[in-house]
Amino acid sequence: MYLLTINAGSSSIKLDLFRYKDLKLVRSVEFDRVRSYEKAFRDGLEQLKVDDPQKIQVVAHRVVHGGEKYHDTTVITKWVEDAIEKLGKLAPLHNPVNLKAIKAAKKMFHCPHFAVFDTAFHQSIPEKAYLYGIPLKYYKEDGVRKYGFHGINHKYMYNQARSQSRKKKINVVTCHLGNGASVTAIENGKVIDTSMGFTPLEGLIMGTRSGSIDPAIPYYLQSRYGRLNTEKMLQERSGLLGISEISSDMRDIREKALKDNKKANTALDVYAYSVSKFVGMYYTMLGDVDFIVFSGGVGENASYVRKRVIKNLKGISKKTKVITVKANEALQMATEVKEKLEK
Repeated sequence: MYLLTINAGSSSIKLDLFRYKDLKLVRSVEFDRVRSYEKAFRDGLEQLKVDDPQKIQVVAHRVVHGGEKYHDTTVITKWVEDAIEKLGKLAPLHNPVNLKAIKAAKKMFHCPHFAVFDTAFHQSIPEKAYLYGIPLKYYKEDGVRKYGFHGINHKYMYNQARSQSRKKKINVVTCHLGNGASVTAIENGKVIDTSMGFTPLEGLIMGTRSGSIDPAIPYYLQSRYGRLNTEKMLQERSGLLGISEISSDMRDIREKALKDNKKANTALDVYAYSVSKFVGMYYTMLGDVDFIVFSGGVGENASYVRKRVIKNLKGISKKTKVITVKANEALQMATEVKEKLEK
């Protein structure tokens, strides 16, 4: 019998098949340019070499936004589907797609389905950290607050660090560095702050996203270039791409930097400094940090970025271990769902 994890995007889907009894990964398959989730599931089963959908014992779905309502992995009922739909106003590019995949999967796999929310791990953030300095009514009436994202992988990173420690209680700063990027402060398994906020645009400089900037800048640019152009610029033409004017891919920038390209080196410096600021801030807040963990495509593979980040941090204790962890959201999802079922 198997456990299937589903990570659905607007035009792509990733399926990971685990053996239920020991969560050993059997096979994975990924599709791009998906037009029909039903067809993707049929083709996926064929490529995963599962001859009968009834062999799928449970399905875990990655859902981007759980708002304040969902702090944990949750069995998907009609009420949960309705909540995911309502939360689409906070994640219009993601939750509707996640819900579409859930409904298609339920037609094919007649078994328990669970939602693993990307925001859930961050729901332990205290009020002093999640509120913004704007009138409180916008939080109460419109839900404007810090939510944080990449929570599934931040939790996985924390668990991997904990498995390497003999201490029962540890403090960890986790760095998810890919095209999207975020840093999280975790105190004894509880998130106390994270760099992404109301949306994934806040925080670190990323591949094409600006990260945190003076909030007056968009107003200024909108007056010159219009709202849609400004929004597109902040989301799709900023970050590494905007600064380097070369690429959003760290590998391309590194290649140019090695040839003494000034813009490429500037982009690397600005990016690393952005990460260092959040790591340093959270390091100080936690006080005694056992691990700094790097994950994601950049975090795992770009040692030159990690070195620049750590070099910027002058006060790191020699007791703090710096480690890399290969991102594995699917295994974290599978683990959480199995734990729920076996409680």
